[in-house]
Amino acid sequence: MTQLGGGFGRRQISDFVVQAVKIAKAMKGTPVKLLWSREETMQHSFYRPMCLSRARGGLDTNGDLKAWSQRIVAPSDDPVLIQFGAHSLLYAIPHMQVDLVVRRTHVPEGSLRGVGFSIHSFTNQCFIDELANAVGRDTYEYQRALLDPNKTLADVPPATVGEQLTHDISPRTRAARLRAVLDQAAENASWRDPLGPNRGRGIAAQEQGGGFCAVVVEVTLDTHAWFKVDRIVVVGDPGLLANPNNATAQIQGAVAFGLTSAMYGEITIKNGRVVQENFGDYQLLRVDEMPDVEVHWILGSQFFGDVTQSVVSIVPAALTNAIYDAGGPRIRSLPLKNHKIVKRTSVGKNG
Repeated sequence: MTQLGGGFGRRQISDFVVQAVKIAKAMKGTPVKLLWSREETMQHSFYRPMCLSRARGGLDTNGDLKAWSQRIVAPSDDPVLIQFGAHSLLYAIPHMQVDLVVRRTHVPEGSLRGVGFSIHSFTNQCFIDELANAVGRDTYEYQRALLDPNKTLADVPPATVGEQLTHDISPRTRAARLRAVLDQAAENASWRDPLGPNRGRGIAAQEQGGGFCAVVVEVTLDTHAWFKVDRIVVVGDPGLLANPNNATAQIQGAVAFGLTSAMYGEITIKNGRVVQENFGDYQLLRVDEMPDVEVHWILGSQFFGDVTQSVVSIVPAALTNAIYDAGGPRIRSLPLKNHKIVKRTSVGKNG
């Protein structure tokens, strides 16, 4: 059994094992060690499904969110997995509907670290930011009001399969824990303190795998249609935590993973083949682009919960929200390398 650690989804597929076995059977009595080149690895993989998501919100005269409708179009062998992060929102919204339309492609499908959350958290957390800006509210305060444990719907399903066996699945308890990490992240990031010209903050929060996480990203727009990520504050509530130092290191790595995904991660197909071959045309986050990362924990006696996958999933949303807060464009598609990050011509309180 090959360990999944460090495989981030790819090692769930055992095609390379099958190839090694076939070679060994053809060379009886000869030890076989199979290594794929970087080009083979990159061009013969199982890729996170592309996804188109449309979210709509219904607001009352006070600007409060009363209805949420989302339609997801994606290829998927597993309709449950692809909806992770979309069907379990803990917001106090009276009317919610999430639809999935499956449209298959010829591209082999796999899971990126964070599974469905790494897709839908971008939509959800950016949409909350858009709604808050549309009604002239502070994004953090707007999301905090939606995470009201006393108003959370009683039938919100567990965020992932199997949680009902290991975690407290009371929606009110979950909403309270998610609000707590959101509050702590805002406090630790000095959310209400002004940052100065061309700078901005973005916030995002998520429940996943029995754990709760919030992220604040600070950015500065430059004069070259790009930006610098200055600081990232992470607050996690995994319940029990056996090794805080190890978990903190995983958080830092998850930040780098999430930033790479948001800024550069792209696989393109041409004439039935993957275009990217190596790190020359598939860029990763560079050392000089890595921001300062502050990690804070809220620990309890609950069963062990996940945090690091949440960080991968919500960093892109917090980043794009920060870019908008700094006066940049509203980003609705990734990666960011395909956008010009320049200041909006008119920047007011509501954008």
